[in-house]
Amino acid sequence: MHDLHRLVLRHPRRHRLHALRRKHIRGHPAGSPPIGGRYWLGAAHGWLATADADSAEVRLVNPVTGQQIDALPPVPTIAHLRGRDAGPIEPGYDYEICSYDWRLEQPQPNNPPRPIPVKAGELAKRLDMRAFLSSDPSHRPGGCFIVVLLNRPDCELSFARVGVDERWTWIGRRTSYADAVNNDGDGLFYALTIAGGIHAYDLAGRASAVRQTTFLHDQVHDIIDTDTKYLVQAPGGGQEWLQVWRMMEPVPTPEGGGSSTHLFTTVWIKVFRVDVDTQTLVKTVTFRENTNHALFIGCNQAFWVPAGEHAGVMPNHIYYTDNEECYALYFPESPRDIGVYNVGDGSFKQFRTPRPWLNWPLPCWFIPSLGSYRQWS
Repeated sequence: MHDLHRLVLRHPRRHRLHALRRKHIRGHPAGSPPIGGRYWLGAAHGWLATADADSAEVRLVNPVTGQQIDALPPVPTIAHLRGRDAGPIEPGYDYEICSYDWRLEQPQPNNPPRPIPVKAGELAKRLDMRAFLSSDPSHRPGGCFIVVLLNRPDCELSFARVGVDERWTWIGRRTSYADAVNNDGDGLFYALTIAGGIHAYDLAGRASAVRQTTFLHDQVHDIIDTDTKYLVQAPGGGQEWLQVWRMMEPVPTPEGGGSSTHLFTTVWIKVFRVDVDTQTLVKTVTFRENTNHALFIGCNQAFWVPAGEHAGVMPNHIYYTDNEECYALYFPESPRDIGVYNVGDGSFKQFRTPRPWLNWPLPCWFIPSLGSYRQWS
């Protein structure tokens, strides 16, 4: 693991890497790598998942080396996206986003879900929400790895094996998800539902071979659909899992002249252990016994940092960035919520003062990678 754990930020002309240990910011031109003007869908293994603003095409970029991966399937192959020539659509729009696979299913006649008409230039913010990687692309022989997309409007999943699949495969299970993570131990993707359940998917084979296993049933207590949920393996790996629930609300913030404004701010965080035997969630104030790790969450895939190996990182703390995507889309110029949460005593503190230009795309935690992606021809 690299010594420097960085926060990837951007303003219109440059993206920036904030070094956590050295507490400084290093700038890079936004054109190299080419991430300026794109939507950020997440970060993992040293790579940033982006969506083109004009087409919503998903591309992976290494912000340190500048390498870009374009080998993902075209966005129009996502199952619940219908092009203009595929059916009736309002004039002036290029696509419809359906709540079902329009090629295979018919809406219920008594209560048909209304498709959402969108223009090509609006598709990225209307369709793409999050992206998750199975592994570091530079560590995969032949370049084959899996990308999972969390799509609007119903928070459902699509996936593709990069370098293998020509289309995105929709996991149309009528389930809304909040997060997904690949388990290196068994090779399965574990997806967290908005109701606190966990489904395990085998995505390594053909689309027809996708299998789902319910690892944890949806929870019926303390459910708040408006919070943000994260799924992480406990430090050390294995089959011990944690869920982190985070609530953001508009909080009055004073301005000059006696006026005030409302900023979306984290008001509480809860950490649960997953008890598979009893099929319940158990609230906890520690990540794991005898651990000194800190957890980093946001629009990146959550990851652990050993506090003793990195100056300034506190054990049993959660470092978070703003990833309330719906709010950010409507208020892209608002300051972002970046802070630190003490799991033991429930206290918060601001990590650093957000600067006005550190707002959009949403900042995310990032571990640099100097590896290179190579795909067999």
